[in-house]
Amino acid sequence: MKRRRVCIVQMAPQDVKSDLKQYNSVIPLKSAGIFDDIVIAVPDVIQSDIIKEYANYWQVSFFKGDNLNIAKRIFDCTVNFNAETVVRVLAWWFFVDISLIYRLILFLEKNKLDYVLCPTDFDIRFAADVTNKDFYFKVHDSVLKHQISQSLQ
Repeated sequence: MKRRRVCIVQMAPQDVKSDLKQYNSVIPLKSAGIFDDIVIAVPDVIQSDIIKEYANYWQVSFFKGDNLNIAKRIFDCTVNFNAETVVRVLAWWFFVDISLIYRLILFLEKNKLDYVLCPTDFDIRFAADVTNKDFYFKVHDSVLKHQISQSLQ
């Protein structure tokens, strides 16, 4: 059974530049046809509203989440879009290697992993963070446990 694949493109207001519509990761990721949904995920601040115009231009989904905790924003986006396989990139990584990302997805899904890593000396801007939804649930759970333990001290 095919897993629901969602690509989360992380953006912030400072990512909006004059050439963003031309140079971005969204266009190649969308044209690859390997995702059930592509979502622009932004911090929930008024300055992010301009990015909604880009999501409309690219004809992709838009999500506003936690403005300080990126892990929570990605977690909430994962839940909101019912993702099973999650690929996270930044918008300005316009030279992503779609073939490599697809191989990472297949490796993750075939081996039922939480996440896959590229070598530490690899430039991640050519790939992406490739995880399953459980990875973000575990990170979210771990952060909550840490916050609770800190508040009890």
